[in-house]
Amino acid sequence: MADWNVSELLDRLCPLHMRFGAAGQIVHLGPTLNKMGLEALLGQAFDDVFTIERTRSDHLF
Repeated sequence: MADWNVSELLDRLCPLHMRFGAAGQIVHLGPTLNKMGLEALLGQAFDDVFTIERTRSDHLF
């Protein structure tokens, strides 16, 4: 088996991935996100970059 590290493996399998540190900061971007010029996201907290919105359950049916 090849001696892969997690970043290399995810870069090949999921080129649009993003990895987070224990405190929720962005620590790694996949190669496609890097090509999109999103390197400025590195080090930022998840909550500062993304907003999670949930649909209201009474509108589902």
